[in-house]
Amino acid sequence: MPLVTAAMVRGLVESWRDRRPPLVFSLYDGVIAPPTLFDASLFAELRALDDEGCLKRVVKRHRAEALEARWPASVLADLDEPGDLPRIETLLGGAGDVR
Repeated sequence: MPLVTAAMVRGLVESWRDRRPPLVFSLYDGVIAPPTLFDASLFAELRALDDEGCLKRVVKRHRAEALEARWPASVLADLDEPGDLPRIETLLGGAGDVR
């Protein structure tokens, strides 16, 4: 997720420090996606996930006690395949050659 910024990650950490919830997750127009900050109290549960385990299930189990960090949907962009690169370069405003 190349559009996630250091400021976004700092925001998660600051939210966690203020209230110490079991997790702080990112929400992009209703979509749960990284980054997510998990408190140490959830580490055993995370380690118990099998190969098919999904962190989103842990987030959903603890959502009522978690904090949400809301971000614009435009930041929810993955760079998974070569064909994604031109779209990401456009979103970044052509900020240099990322290849």
